[in-house]
Amino acid sequence: RERALKGRGFMQLIVHKLLDERLHSGCQQQVPAPFKIFNRLLIADSTTLALPRALASVFPGARNHCASTRQSQLKIQCYYDLLTERIVHFTLASFRQNDQAASPHILSVCRSNDLILRDLGYFVINVFEKLMARGCCFISRLRLDVILSDPATGQPLQLLDLLHGKTLLDRPVLMGASGKLPVCLVTVKLPEQVAAKRRRERKNNRDKRLLYNART
Repeated sequence: RERALKGRGFMQLIVHKLLDERLHSGCQQQVPAPFKIFNRLLIADSTTLALPRALASVFPGARNHCASTRQSQLKIQCYYDLLTERIVHFTLASFRQNDQAASPHILSVCRSNDLILRDLGYFVINVFEKLMARGCCFISRLRLDVILSDPATGQPLQLLDLLHGKTLLDRPVLMGASGKLPVCLVTVKLPEQVAAKRRRERKNNRDKRLLYNART
């Protein structure tokens, strides 16, 4: 156990050093004033490292039907406070613990008046509900299969209809099948060149779980 703690501490020092170098490379940029109303600005993300196969029993990698090609992969979860430039949460886990499974971990470190930024992999509505109940704010990308409703009528909203003819949208909505989570939906139209690139990437995506149609 002591060796594991020392290993995690060593990895945390490396990650902190890399973040510090990235933040202060070239001209140092100040955190925009609007974000300074929060006590902390927590950026949460993960990264994966390949390890020697001998560690596959401790840190198993992607599942493979061929046992002789077992992989070992390490998943690092890190929460970084951009205002104080400190790591507030750091864990090492198996690759098989994905970001969605790790999403509730934020509840062990969040405080009232924190702003939490995480990507789509951490999107779990009941975690959002608990964050709001604790006085936290969050920014996340929107999952396409999530139901949005009108706060005034409770009727489902069609995202494409809301966006038609607009370059910017900023409006309150209710999120989730129960239609109980009040959030603010913010969208900005992409430049055509960027949009075309994303359409190509979407078309070539091999993940068969992502079912797109003309409206999505």
